[in-house]
Amino acid sequence: MAGTAIFDYIESMMVADNFQVPPAELNEYVFQFYTWKGSEAPAISGPADQAKEGIVFLSHADTDLLTLHRVIQSLPEDFPRTLGINLLAIKTEAHMSQLLDREIAGAKIIILRILGRPSTVPGFSELIQRVQKQGQHLIIVSGTSAFNPEYAAAFTVTPVILQETLNYLDAGGHTNVVSLLHFLSDHLLMTGFGFDAPVILPQHGIYHPELPENASLTDWSLRCNPAFSTIGITFTGHIISVAIQHLLMR
Repeated sequence: MAGTAIFDYIESMMVADNFQVPPAELNEYVFQFYTWKGSEAPAISGPADQAKEGIVFLSHADTDLLTLHRVIQSLPEDFPRTLGINLLAIKTEAHMSQLLDREIAGAKIIILRILGRPSTVPGFSELIQRVQKQGQHLIIVSGTSAFNPEYAAAFTVTPVILQETLNYLDAGGHTNVVSLLHFLSDHLLMTGFGFDAPVILPQHGIYHPELPENASLTDWSLRCNPAFSTIGITFTGHIISVAIQHLLMR
């Protein structure tokens, strides 16, 4: 059956000449990069009972989802199933409806981090209606940390939990996302994983895949090769300042 459905799906895209949402019977074969650990079925992580109490993080920002992908690798084995969904990949209300029937339906906690107005998210109204009907915990925050009254009218958690979620996300980084997930699980799912308060990270720093987080100038200098050019990178308002300084000195 799956083989036939795959060919029917491919044919439908060829006829439409654009992307089509996969049918429900192909759900278990859909590749989800942000929840893939490299060995198990990509869209499933954890036993079925964990999926019923899971967490779904929807965001416009790839940086959020890439961080979440790394975090998932370090979560305890018995942690509620957690996955990320790129809001930019949701093109139609029909696509949102399928997500609400499948991935989002199994979540008890839904984090929605939006860049822009809620109306830019296809199926946003249906998501709100379903969440309220099913008694799910919905947390809506702005990707720019700006207050939006449209978000305030839709979230279903206490203002304290909403503010603490903002604090963790504003602080950023792998460690804070781990603590955020533990915080939400402990407060809303009554688990006991424990969590740390948000850790304020420096606004400027150094990154190298083989260096620890918050690496120092000395750490970077030991690896720096003067024979190579250095590139400064700006992302989400942060600057890798040492790289900029090196460029200015050349």
